[in-house]
Amino acid sequence: MYQSLTPRSFGADERPLCPNCKRRMSLTRRSPDIDHNHERQSFACRTCEHEIERVVDIDGNPLTIAGSLS
Repeated sequence: MYQSLTPRSFGADERPLCPNCKRRMSLTRRSPDIDHNHERQSFACRTCEHEIERVVDIDGNPLTIAGSLS
């Protein structure tokens, strides 16, 4: 039986605010998490260069957020 695959966005079109300067951050990396029902996303601020990483569920709801990657 044919099953169509629906692309998952995991909230990748979201641009969170930088916790330092409150400007919009840009998505710099996406990778599947261990169970493939979650995704790791890295964001960077072009203004102050702050970086965050978060794990989101299939609907793009953040489960964890790490404050800085540097």
